[in-house]
Amino acid sequence: MKKLSFTIFALIALLVTGCTSTVEAQKASPMEFETYTQKVEAETATGFPVSLNLRLAMPVGDGEQQKAVTKGIMELIRQCAINKVLGAPAGNSIKEVGDKYLAVFKRKLAAKAIKRDITMEASCIYQNEACVVFYVEDDGIDFDSSRKYEAVIRLSDGHLMTNNEIAKISESELMKLARKYADDSQKGSIDDEGSYSLSVGYGGLLFHPTQYFLNEYVLPMEAVAAYLTEDGKAMLQAAPLLAERPGGANAVIKGDLGHYDLQGPVKSFKIVNGDEYIFNTNGQAQTCNGDPILGTMYEKINRNEQGLATEATVIGNSKYIFTYDADGRLTKKVYRVSNRDEQIDVYYYDSRGVLYKVNSMTLFEGRGPVTNTEKYYGFQFDSHGNWIKRRDAERVITYYE
Repeated sequence: MKKLSFTIFALIALLVTGCTSTVEAQKASPMEFETYTQKVEAETATGFPVSLNLRLAMPVGDGEQQKAVTKGIMELIRQCAINKVLGAPAGNSIKEVGDKYLAVFKRKLAAKAIKRDITMEASCIYQNEACVVFYVEDDGIDFDSSRKYEAVIRLSDGHLMTNNEIAKISESELMKLARKYADDSQKGSIDDEGSYSLSVGYGGLLFHPTQYFLNEYVLPMEAVAAYLTEDGKAMLQAAPLLAERPGGANAVIKGDLGHYDLQGPVKSFKIVNGDEYIFNTNGQAQTCNGDPILGTMYEKINRNEQGLATEATVIGNSKYIFTYDADGRLTKKVYRVSNRDEQIDVYYYDSRGVLYKVNSMTLFEGRGPVTNTEKYYGFQFDSHGNWIKRRDAERVITYYE
């Protein structure tokens, strides 16, 4: 089982003066999570491939906070569509619940009652002094009930928060605010699937307007303050508990390191079961999987006086345009073909300088843009402050002496 550690990054007061709330001010403490993972691949009687994919997190320990969060997770799982096929969970631990799902899946598979893939994930992505936020993927029962969303569990008592308990605001007003505060990767129409969720994040209240994708709009505190419940105010004002990042204050980001969320004297990195890049001492990428960057991936790279790539011409008739923050981290990437933008990616970093979200917008002729949000969490860092594990990705990094 993998353990995700969260340590106190900063502590601030939970509640505004005079606020009475069911979220009580309390001393924040680090909380570890163990994750039950299981993947079973099989075939139906007709030879159609099906699988069960489980990734379920549960807090480690028997303290009051751990008991509260465990209660909330069990309620979350009970409300998920997976129970329509595999039944409600039973057991006092996440292993007992996961093992039960696995046994029922195998039994129903033998009885020819499983017709498509089933995915159930509940992973902690954010914790503060007032709540824990989980990414939930509940997919495979049918298209109408498949969902990807974020769930908020109140830390004081394990209550699974509803939208109205976080903010008293209409869906139309949420759409209006989302359009106002959308970044340039989210311009255009906002899909309205008739199902939305609210959660709490680094920048403010998070609005997810569909049930299928985590297209995420950050609504700043000042924009939603009038709509927040007392619980919502406490959740947004609490400081985040984040995994400590060694060496973050002395980060050195040179050349192309900012493209890969790297810092320090990196010599190479390899995504496990993926690509490998090698850099020179100036942080400029030299090879990808043994092939030179120039001549195979890019025809030409233009750099500014800091050595950061501002434009890279792809062999053919297309190019990338890059934008950075003051520390050399990539903040925006535009893919352009024949002077027409085809895709825009916008990158977001948390208070540690760690990339935690990418908003993408793909443009198609004849129809509106398609947007998507990719979020990263569950970080583990090496001694240089670079992540070596996050969610379901792992990488190996070497350094210059």
